[in-house]
This record gives sequence, C-alpha cells and structure tokens, in this order.
Amino acid sequence: ANGDGCDGECRFECGNGVVDQGEECDDGAMMPGDGCDQACQFECGDGAVGPNEECDDGGREDGDGCDEECRRELVRAGQGCEEQECVAGLECLGVAIDDFYPVCTALCIDVDDCRRVGFDEPVRCDLIGPQLIDTYCVPERCYEGGCQ
Repeated sequence: ANGDGCDGECRFECGNGVVDQGEECDDGAMMPGDGCDQACQFECGDGAVGPNEECDDGGREDGDGCDEECRRELVRAGQGCEEQECVAGLECLGVAIDDFYPVCTALCIDVDDCRRVGFDEPVRCDLIGPQLIDTYCVPERCYEGGCQ
C-alpha cells in the first residue's frame, strides 16, 4: 500500500476508509458484522439499515417483517400486522370480537370484495372499527379465537 488507495498493482484497497470504485462502503475495518463486510459490500443482517437496504432487523430470516435480502416484507390479507405493514390497499385493524387482534383487512360490501383483496379463507363482511359503521373483511377463524 502506498497510501493513495491503490495497492502495488493499482487495485483498490478495501479497508482503507475510502469508498473506491467497486465498493459499496469502506469503514476502514475488515470486520464482518459491522455493516460493511471484508469485501467492502453492505451487510444485511447487522441491525443497521444501509443505503441499499429497506430494513435491517439484525437477522436474515424471512417472515419477520424484514426478509433475508433486507427488503421489507408486507403482510397479506388476513395475516397479523401488529409489527408489520400491510400490502397496498389493506389496513391493519383489530378484528377479533374478544381480543381485537390486528390483521390486514379491507372495507367490504360483500364477501366478493374480500376475495378481490386477497382473502382465500372463509371470511365474513362484518361491522368492526371504532364507530361500528363500516363493514370489513373478517376471517371466520377470528370469531373462534383463532385470529393470529
């Protein structure tokens, strides 16, 4: 290394603290797990949201709101949405009679409306919400305490 970011054969050096051509990041360290890996590429799963990440929850599992590629996972119709966003067109509302468990749902006039927004399970178009004036899609299982 001669201090100009170019090694003896003029390849850029990862770990010199300068973001060189071909590098996404360069934090001056060659340590995995700090957001910038030893190849100077952003790391997904380190708990810090990098510029090319939509989210980073510190893990690399799908199904927890942030997938293994650090992209936000949106929740589909009838799925629980307490900690995750619903896909476009759905809103997160408590629907269970007893415990108001939040699921992604939509306004409806009849069950056909529920099918159109993605419900593929037995569902009712029922009154829910704070004023009880709007009808929303409610999965049948929510009436039996199985709304998770």
